[in-house]
Amino acid sequence: MENKKILISLGGFGPFIEEGDIDNILNPKLNEFYYWRDIKKRFGWFFKLPVTCLTREILTRYVEITRKADYNNFTIREDKLYDKIVAPLESAKLSYSLGNYLSAIATAGLSCESLTLYIWVAGNINIGKNKLSRKDEEILFGKAFDDKLSQERRLNILKLFGLVEEDDYKKFNSIRDKRNKYLHIWKSSVEEKDYLSDAKEILVDSFYLYNKYLGPKLANAGSLSIPKELDQYLVKNKKLS
Repeated sequence: MENKKILISLGGFGPFIEEGDIDNILNPKLNEFYYWRDIKKRFGWFFKLPVTCLTREILTRYVEITRKADYNNFTIREDKLYDKIVAPLESAKLSYSLGNYLSAIATAGLSCESLTLYIWVAGNINIGKNKLSRKDEEILFGKAFDDKLSQERRLNILKLFGLVEEDDYKKFNSIRDKRNKYLHIWKSSVEEKDYLSDAKEILVDSFYLYNKYLGPKLANAGSLSIPKELDQYLVKNKKLS
């Protein structure tokens, strides 16, 4: 990836903070310090609200799904990837932080469904010496991969072709099962505590999967490294310059 250029943005998922930082963010006396003033400005961009509107409850929920292990300050800005994967995940994090758990479940699930489509396209599967065509997909799967196949079938296909690992397959399926419970199954009976815990688990798993398959990361000497799936996708779609 040396000497290649891709379009990214900084801080799309909001700044990284921990629980111990909340008091400082809510303390107006610390505005004179550049670090805290900058953090508050970035929160204003993320929430699209004046910082004075943020409460301890909002910031506590934000911290719950901003784990250091999965935090990424970089988001890919290639049009389709941003619109289909990144933007819904940003929206899901915003919704969860504001206590809109059902919205968070719906939009994070949408992001993960698009992520499975991206992984398939990036996988560039061959049959023999030839790339698997859309017609081949219709013969093998009954429909093209992106043409109304169920998410369950798509995940099974990704696993079959070795495009996702077993643990990631389980995470994707867990997100699918939880999302379906609220959006597709009429008989499902849930309480507020259910969608609160389900939303948190979905967001944590979604950020893990995003970072593994799509998230740019800071490497040596200020350069960025990107997952092999993203490299393959950008090369295939001529998005590298």
